[in-house]
Amino acid sequence: IAEEGDEQAWLLILGGAYESALQRLHGLTASDPNPEDLYNLGLCFEALGDYGLALLNYRAAHQIDGTNLMYAKGIGRIENLQRQFPQLRSQIQSRKL
Repeated sequence: IAEEGDEQAWLLILGGAYESALQRLHGLTASDPNPEDLYNLGLCFEALGDYGLALLNYRAAHQIDGTNLMYAKGIGRIENLQRQFPQLRSQIQSRKL
């Protein structure tokens, strides 16, 4: 979890309330796409099994701050899943549009 992001959102993530955190972060990142909240949004999507949207948010966070290794690791986790489970490739590919 990117602890520099929205405190309420990361507390929700820690508590496993991914849907609630996702809703909160969606609103926050629409108006202020900071990398910490984008990464945490990616975590929510990853936890809920939407790997395509997780990857999009990890990449968006990494584009803003390419020096943060945590963002690169998020991308790597999803790409690793794609290699291990080829059936996820179509879901991930459909979210790249």
